[in-house]
Amino acid sequence: MKQDDATYFYHYNAHGDVIALTDEQGNIVARYQYDAWGNILSQSGEMAAENPYRYAGYQYDEETGLYYLIARYYHPTHGVFLSLDPDLGDADDILTQNGYTYANNNPVMLVDPDGHFPWLLINAGLAAYEGYQAYKSGKGWKGVAVAAAFGFVGGGRIKATKQASYSIYVLTKNNKVVYVGRTKNVVSRRSAHKLGKHRDAMFNVVKSNLTYAEARGLEHRLYLKYGGKKKLRNVIRPISRKNKKYKYYMSVSRNAYRSLR
Repeated sequence: MKQDDATYFYHYNAHGDVIALTDEQGNIVARYQYDAWGNILSQSGEMAAENPYRYAGYQYDEETGLYYLIARYYHPTHGVFLSLDPDLGDADDILTQNGYTYANNNPVMLVDPDGHFPWLLINAGLAAYEGYQAYKSGKGWKGVAVAAAFGFVGGGRIKATKQASYSIYVLTKNNKVVYVGRTKNVVSRRSAHKLGKHRDAMFNVVKSNLTYAEARGLEHRLYLKYGGKKKLRNVIRPISRKNKKYKYYMSVSRNAYRSLR
């Protein structure tokens, strides 16, 4: 960060929180401590209030106590967003159905840089695993702390929503497509349909190993291809016309759609 011809350097923990700022001489000019949800427990130093970036690297508003996550504002005291997520949740994960929930109610393992999708913090998981293994091996709590700390080394994140774990399927009756869907668990979804109102239709997987964005786009393409609301049993349109990522989803799913022809 540059201010008044001076350069300051950020220091982060494994969660991505800004925990300190130093000047060009290495002097600490700001320190921060947070709870799991991003509430500032303490801050000190001459530059503490001047620095705009805090918990998980989010931009912080000193006056309101809110974090700006590009698409929405996040309220750390209540642990929720102030506005509804413009993207629909995943039908396979009930936590994502609450459009105000922050990081799927798991702020220790997940962050949400743009207010749309939670990212998995790889090393937080590794740290927890290493700590648990140390505890089981009888190393004592000191060994647990060391193992957990080792698991945090190196940082690293992966966007959970980008993992190629989604599948697109269709339900057919009399050789005609009557429903188009998206899932992360084919076995579970097939069983659910057998017991539900669509049990008269055959379940067929169309495409697997898709990212979240590819799956969203391909599901919508097939929804339109097979007649949309007029001809299908789908109650809602897969992607709303007002969705800001509509063009993006359609673009990234183009190759997957072409491969079906």
